[in-house]
Amino acid sequence: MDEVTFLLFVRQLSFDNLPRCFIVLNNILGLQGAVFRVYGERDADNKTYDFDAIKGGQWHELYRKEGNIFFELNDINGRISRIDGFENFSVDFKRTDIVPRRLIDMFKSISELLRADLSFLFGENRGSGKYFNIAYGSNDAGLGVSAGLRDIYWLNYYGKPFVDAIGMHKLRELPVFDFAETESGVFFQTTENVEDAVEVKDSIIEQLGIQYFVPRTKPIKFADSSGFLGLAKHLLAIMRLPKDLGEAAVRPRFD
Repeated sequence: MDEVTFLLFVRQLSFDNLPRCFIVLNNILGLQGAVFRVYGERDADNKTYDFDAIKGGQWHELYRKEGNIFFELNDINGRISRIDGFENFSVDFKRTDIVPRRLIDMFKSISELLRADLSFLFGENRGSGKYFNIAYGSNDAGLGVSAGLRDIYWLNYYGKPFVDAIGMHKLRELPVFDFAETESGVFFQTTENVEDAVEVKDSIIEQLGIQYFVPRTKPIKFADSSGFLGLAKHLLAIMRLPKDLGEAAVRPRFD
């Protein structure tokens, strides 16, 4: 696996749980050496934090005002931002040597810890020539998760809104490699290896129900997300995506 992306969406970030989320990430990624930044509207508002400051929450006030935070460590980039009224938490791993089992455990832990409405993890294996969901790299192509599902990914987590809309009985019957009910949603892994997920996703979509998915559009090309400048360009590309894309026939209800 050459590159994987982990994306998670929550309706409201809890500043009590978020430091615990960084601790989970740190256990696998070693974030003590990462650089964290919050970009303001003016250059004078930009601030840099170390890992201890992030755990301590010194960045909360500026994040509430500006709505974004980026972090970078070697071949790992991450961000937390507010888009379409949802908190967007994402981590991009490039040329990672992380053991897949640890990646899966991290995905489950953070999805459950932040009680995500929707989270997913996808990747690509350039050497095999198989590409999986590389076209949709952020926030359901700008529609926001309330508009429906964009695709089926290697790892998937649906919170209560999606479980209620789709039905637990239908989710339990999906032909997937691994499935588990959690305290606040469901997790399922489509295939054992990430590069094989593209082979089964269409059959899973068909069984789940095409009405829950946004109609497909042409692949979207995103900016290179490497480095702080690349992340900023990537975020701008997401925010500028057209808003007249189709919507899913069945929209989950968010109370």
